[in-house]
Amino acid sequence: MEQLKQQLTQISTELDLLKSKDVRDVKDAVRMLSGKIDRLNPQGEQSETIAKIAEALAKAKMEKLPLKESGAGNRGKYSTLEDYEDAYEKPLAKNGISIVFTPSRLSATEMVLVTKLIHSSGEWFRSVLPIEASESGPIKSEEQGLGSSISYMKRYSYAAMMGV
Repeated sequence: MEQLKQQLTQISTELDLLKSKDVRDVKDAVRMLSGKIDRLNPQGEQSETIAKIAEALAKAKMEKLPLKESGAGNRGKYSTLEDYEDAYEKPLAKNGISIVFTPSRLSATEMVLVTKLIHSSGEWFRSVLPIEASESGPIKSEEQGLGSSISYMKRYSYAAMMGV
């Protein structure tokens, strides 16, 4: 909570600085601050209207291929990210939906994975999940642990966005 207060204070200070300057391009100023404001809201979000993307997503789910479980772990088989892509990618594309994953750094020690379903109409859904570097298994470097965590969260985010 304290960190959130600090971030809000920083944004407020930046807004005050923008007011005091001769800002020629308000859109650039808004873009600069909107990314920071978006990162303060870790809950899922959506566009103002969702009727078209909701209908397209329902159709895509009806057309999906069977979801395989090609991964093997300590607790049995599971669906890999590639399994989700194999089952959903073509039906999503056929219905005008793309899925985009964007890792984003909030601070020197905090990262999130932003997952966005975007429809050709411009409507969208968004989910933001925290990422923590993996410290288990044969991890050779901090970057490898982070990459492993990003892949893991992409799989879970994909499943959640598809309602699995």
